[in-house]
Amino acid sequence: MDRDTLIVKDYDHGNTIIELTQKYGISKSRISVILKNKGVQCRNVRPRIRILSSEKELVENLYTSGLTIKEIWNETKLTKYKIRKILKGKTRSQYDSISLKHQRNAPKITNFQRQVILGTLLGDASLIKTKHRSYVYKHTQGQNHLSYSKHIQDILNANFLIEKGGKGSFNPGSSNYVNRLWNANELPKIAKLCKISGKKQINQNWLNQLNEIALAYWFMDDGSYPKSKKKRRVNLHTEGFSFKENEILQSRLQDFGCRPQIKHRVKKNKKYYYLTFRVYEGKRFLELVKPYVYGTGMEYKIN
Repeated sequence: MDRDTLIVKDYDHGNTIIELTQKYGISKSRISVILKNKGVQCRNVRPRIRILSSEKELVENLYTSGLTIKEIWNETKLTKYKIRKILKGKTRSQYDSISLKHQRNAPKITNFQRQVILGTLLGDASLIKTKHRSYVYKHTQGQNHLSYSKHIQDILNANFLIEKGGKGSFNPGSSNYVNRLWNANELPKIAKLCKISGKKQINQNWLNQLNEIALAYWFMDDGSYPKSKKKRRVNLHTEGFSFKENEILQSRLQDFGCRPQIKHRVKKNKKYYYLTFRVYEGKRFLELVKPYVYGTGMEYKIN
């Protein structure tokens, strides 16, 4: 029996063209020509595959979570052809892929760390959007607060650096201590809580998340308890927020049993609002935050 007849026989028995090329050592195109000359109609290159609903759901969930086709293949042992078939028409941008990968690899933050972030965002911290559609947490302190800045670094496992303040920045012209934290899993959730239309804005959903830990770090960032011959008052410097936002803050602090007053200063014909506690209300507030202030380098604010 000649070679061409054997090829036809093997093909009729179910061998694929690729298997025949490997067996007889000739090219796919040559195999196709032989089959055509013998009057054999070639089968589809890929046979129709059956996709189970459980396989479809599994692959789509893994892809949505950020896995690549290769990673899904390693995870499920399904063929890459079947995986591509399931994902046909479902594509995402490179930025989205990078963002999802960062989310998968980002560690979860503890409740204490979350409260520190939420509290300092009321004070000296900010959330900066990155080109990968994620966020960077940035906390800046002046030269006198090295111990406190190092404390924030230890709590959040953040990257610590010294940065010169530019025009319009915190403490312009001087060296500042900066902590930066990248967490693609948690920070976008916090940004969604604290930002409206891309801008940090006080809202009830954000404030409802706060406990005494957050209040303490807010106070260490933006609070004061100035020495005076008159009665000492605890102040929270919320001049960066509107009167309406100060009202929301005032209402939330009342839930902790200490309602501040809203005062204002006038600078260049503009009113800047801040919160100040009556003496007994201020003492109650200090009792709430004291346990979290000791050991941070900011004890002078309560002594």
